[in-house]
Amino acid sequence: MGSLKVVAVVLLAVILFLSLAVFGVAFSVKMTALNAGFITSHLERLDISSLLDELDTGDIYEGNPGVVNYAREIIEDNEPEIKQRLGQAIDDIYDYLLRRSESLDLAEVLRDTILDPDFAIAMVEQSDLALLAEELVVTMMPEALNLPFAMEPYLGDVAVALEPWLKQQAGAVIPELYDYILGEGQGPSLVISLEPAKGIFRDSFEEAFLESPPPQMAGMSHAELERAFAGFYAQFEDGIPVAIELDLNDLEAPDQVAESLAEVEDALAESQRYIGLFHTMYGVTIGLMLLMVAGIILIYREVRGSSRVLGIVFGTYGIIGLIMVFVARAVSRAPVMNLDVPASFQDWLMRLSDSCLTPMLILASILLVVGAALLAVSFIYRSRQPQE
Repeated sequence: MGSLKVVAVVLLAVILFLSLAVFGVAFSVKMTALNAGFITSHLERLDISSLLDELDTGDIYEGNPGVVNYAREIIEDNEPEIKQRLGQAIDDIYDYLLRRSESLDLAEVLRDTILDPDFAIAMVEQSDLALLAEELVVTMMPEALNLPFAMEPYLGDVAVALEPWLKQQAGAVIPELYDYILGEGQGPSLVISLEPAKGIFRDSFEEAFLESPPPQMAGMSHAELERAFAGFYAQFEDGIPVAIELDLNDLEAPDQVAESLAEVEDALAESQRYIGLFHTMYGVTIGLMLLMVAGIILIYREVRGSSRVLGIVFGTYGIIGLIMVFVARAVSRAPVMNLDVPASFQDWLMRLSDSCLTPMLILASILLVVGAALLAVSFIYRSRQPQE
C-alpha cells in the first residue's frame, strides 16, 4: 500500500474514533436525559414512603403536627397514583421538547396531572381525617380546659361526626386553592363557615356525653345530665369561632406563579431548539461514522486490511470506553455519599448515577466485542489465504 493510502487510512481511522467518542456521549444523553421512559422508570423506583419517614418534619407546622401526619398518610396511600400522574406530566413535557406536540401549557399540564382537583378530592374522600377533626374540635373549644371533666374521652366520637363535614369542606376548598396556585383564583383568603359544624359538634358532643357521662356524674338522671351539659356548653359556646379563614398570602402570589410558569415555558422552548440541534448533530455523527467505515473499506478493497483497521478502532474505543465508565462511576460516588440527604434518597441517587452510565457501558462492550471479532477475522483470513 502506498504512503498516500496509509495516510488516508490513518486519517479516516482517527476521524472514526473521534466520531465514536462523540457518538458515545450523545447516545448516553439520548437514552437517559432525553428519554422520558428513563426518567419515569427511575421515578417509579423512588421509595417516597421511606423518604418521608427519614425527613425531619419537626419544624414544619410545629403547632399543628396533625397536618404533617395527614399529608404523609395521603402521599403514602396514593404513592402509585401520584407517581403515575408525575410520569404523565413528564411525558407531556418531553412530547413538547421532542416536537411530538406543537405547544405546551404548563398550567394545563399540572391541572390535568398532579394538580387535578378531582384527584385531590378523591384522595381526601378515601383518607382518614380523624386527627384533623380532633384538632378542629380543640379549635372549637377554647375553654375546654376549664370544664370540670376531661374532654379526651369524647374527642373520638365528636371527630367521627365532624369528619364527613370536614371532607365536604375540603372538596369545596381544593378547587379554589388550586385555581389560586395556578394564577386563576381570586384570593387572598378562603373562608370556611363553622356554623354547620357547630351544630354537628354540639349534637355529637351531647350524645357522647349522655351515653357515657363523666364518673362524677354517673348517678344523675338523663334530664339532670342534659341540664348539666347545657350549662357546661354555654360556658364556651360564645367562644367558638364562626369561621376559619385560610390566609393564602403565605403562598406564592398568583402573578408570581404565572410569571414562574411563563419563565419555565420559555426555558423549555429554548431547550426544544437545542434538542433539535442535538438530534441533527446526532444524525450527522452517525452518517460520518458510516462514511469513514465505507472509506476505509474502499481504500483497502479487501477483507484482511479493512477488518484489521476497523477492529483496532472499535476495540480501542471499547477498552477506553469501559475504563471511562468504571472511572466515572467511582468518581461520581464520592459527591453523592457526601450529600446531606436521607439515606433512601442517597441510594436512589447512586442507582440513578450508575444507570446514566449504562448506555455507554453497553456501547463500549459491544464495540469491544465487534473489534475483537474483526481482528480475529483479519488473522483467520490471512492464514487461509495461502491455502486458497
